[in-house]
Amino acid sequence: GDRLRTGADASLTLRFADGSRLLATPDSEFSLERLLVLGRSTVVDTRLRLERGSVDSIVVPQPGQRSGYEIRTPTVNLGVRGTEFRAHADPGGASSRVEVLTGRVGATAGREVQVEAGFGSVAA
Repeated sequence: GDRLRTGADASLTLRFADGSRLLATPDSEFSLERLLVLGRSTVVDTRLRLERGSVDSIVVPQPGQRSGYEIRTPTVNLGVRGTEFRAHADPGGASSRVEVLTGRVGATAGREVQVEAGFGSVAA
């Protein structure tokens, strides 16, 4: 439930329990909806809500585990298991976009689309 905001000249990096990292760029706002680690296992479930701005994520693959990493915006939900991607939410929630650097991102906005490395998608 914690909400984080970066100023015009600021950024921040978070490292999660599974080693995945998130970089929030200037003028971004997001909340931590779920940070779950099951027992002593490596099963980690991370869910963020990006209200505005941009975040870059490097999600560590967890072979054989049911770990999840999800970023929700006002217009699209992005879910991955192990990949590197960028997400952006326009102020006011009119549109969101994703750019996939490595791996694949499942983008759901009415229906799910798989966005492959080297491609992007816009939801409005």
